[in-house]
Amino acid sequence: MRILVVGFLAVPLLASILLSQQTKQLSARELFYSEKSDEYSASSKEQKPAQVKNEKAADPSRPAINPNNRQNSNGKRDTAPKPPQPPPTIVSGDPKPVLAPGVQHLGLRYKVFLVDRQGRDAPTDPDRTFRSGERFAFEFTPNRSGYLYVVYQGSSGKWDPLFPAQGEESLVKAQAKVRAPYADPFFVVEDPPGVERIFVVLSRNPKDVSDLIEKLKNGVNSEQVIDKMKTDLASRDIRRGKVSDAERSDDPPNSVFVVSASPAEWIAEEIRLIHR
Repeated sequence: MRILVVGFLAVPLLASILLSQQTKQLSARELFYSEKSDEYSASSKEQKPAQVKNEKAADPSRPAINPNNRQNSNGKRDTAPKPPQPPPTIVSGDPKPVLAPGVQHLGLRYKVFLVDRQGRDAPTDPDRTFRSGERFAFEFTPNRSGYLYVVYQGSSGKWDPLFPAQGEESLVKAQAKVRAPYADPFFVVEDPPGVERIFVVLSRNPKDVSDLIEKLKNGVNSEQVIDKMKTDLASRDIRRGKVSDAERSDDPPNSVFVVSASPAEWIAEEIRLIHR
């Protein structure tokens, strides 16, 4: 009887060890796609897509990357057509629902696109050196439904929101493609040269990032909150990987995956772009 009981208890332990060993062998991309996509479950009431407004509050500070600058090299306003931008799958609801816990490998995939004068996107390497006058945009995709926040640091040193737009919902469905900046078709890289910082957060619980959001709303410098989140991330097993060549139709070259290798309710990443 004792041997039978010990054997019975050993089975789940062995399974757990095998699962842990398998996880250690998986890349960030493999972990990203191993997570089963889910739907949000806010309440029994039907959730309708949020009405997305194409508006953006004016920013008194001039960021090194200026999404509102659409002048060409001759100083004239750039009239290039905007690239096709299907709206991200955003869901609204009040109060904000807390999504079901138990996510094994919460993750994000992001891409950087160069945007030409005709408004066409071309995937590019985020580790390349960007030049003054180049235009680019981001695309973010979560592997599970969650609250997505994207902020950038302007030349003033203050962090400003890129997504969601002011007054809009941040809850995004799994595998939805979210473009940033959302209210404008692209960023324009401007002098002086330096490092552009973008911070993106995906959370299953809006309370995880409530402090950051409140500081952004009140115009308070959010550097301390972001630094704390980065410190928390440093103690976790976060897998990162860049796909050199497309392995799936949804993975253009240089797609970057950031995934938690252990259960987590939120994940974040600081993206640094160098321009000279």
